[in-house]
Formats: sequence, C-alpha cells, structure tokens
Amino acid sequence: MLRARVVFLALLAVICVSAVSASAASAAEYEEILTVGSTLTAVAKGNQVLVATDKEETKKSVTVTCKALKLKNGKVKTKTEWLGKVEYEKCEVGGLTATVTNGCESLFHLVVGTKTATVDIVPAGCVIEIKVASTGCLIKIKGAQLGLKIVKLENLKVDTGENTGEFEMIEEVSNIAFETATGKACGYTKDAVTGTAVLKASLVATGADLK
Repeated sequence: MLRARVVFLALLAVICVSAVSASAASAAEYEEILTVGSTLTAVAKGNQVLVATDKEETKKSVTVTCKALKLKNGKVKTKTEWLGKVEYEKCEVGGLTATVTNGCESLFHLVVGTKTATVDIVPAGCVIEIKVASTGCLIKIKGAQLGLKIVKLENLKVDTGENTGEFEMIEEVSNIAFETATGKACGYTKDAVTGTAVLKASLVATGADLK
C-alpha cells in the first residue's frame, strides 16, 4: 500500500513537471519565431469593440464597433517587439456610421516567458479620431500611451506555406485615455468628457519568416 502511494506521488510529480515544462515551452515559442526586420500583416477576427466610459460619477459609456480592420506596415523591430498601424473599417457608434482615422501606431511588447504582450500607442502627439458625421460626435485618443494591458497570444502556426506563419492576438486592453468636446453628440450627458476605454478585439497576424 505504501509502495503504491509512493509510485502514485512520483507519477503525479512527473505529470506536474511535464505540464509546467510544456507551458514554458509554449510561451517560449513566441520568443523564437519573430525575425527582426520581417513584415507582419493582420486582419480582424470578429467585431472590434471599444467601450469609452466617462470618468465622472455618471459613468456613461459609448460603444464603438468596427467590423473589419487591417494592420498596415507591420514590422518586427526586435525579437520581442512588433509595430504597425491599424486601419479600422465598417465602424459605427450607437448604430450610426462612424469613421476612425488613425494617426498613431501600435507597438507591441512580448512579455518574456508568457503568451501575452502589452501595447503602446505611439508616438507622442499622435491622435486617433472617431467621428460620426451625422451628429458631429468626435472622440479623440491621443498618444503616447504606454504599457497598456493585455494582449493574449494564441494559436501559433508556423510554416503555413511560402515561409510564413500566423498567430492570433486577442486584445482586452483597458485604461485607454480618451477625450471629447462634443460629448452630447456622442451620447454622453455633457460636451466636455474625459475617461478611459476598453478595447476588445481579435486579430490574426501573418508574417514572413515565422518559423
């Protein structure tokens, strides 16, 4: 009976160590696939939703939904950093057609040892504008905003053909600062509004030399 218990505990230990090793290896894969100087593109997987909440006591929120996006000029800067400009398409605010003009870039930083990344909105002084022409609503997100969390990395596939690979970026990014001087036109209770937003988005990134 004692021997059986010892064998069981030993087996359990092996299973636990194996699970930890597999997890570490899986996370480490993302540190090995990025080739400095290579290009990245990305397209949306499902809707991209930004919920912008007034910091005042009312906590009034406005939701921006975009059905498509593209990551343009994506480039791997280092083994743990990649940069690109996101173009949002087919957007609406409260059911009304909206346009998103992005004057900023997204700089992603892999958190070493994990399957996550943080994102910066750069450079300083850049502006992302969300505009509803029919109401005069204009919401601005200004850079630089650094270390925004969190982006989960999943479904890594390498060598999918022609020396390319892909992975999924699932964004649940919070504390994105925004402002508007036309709050009532956007659906807030007053014109001058500042607050923070949460972005929930999913992108499939494809890159050369992901291997």
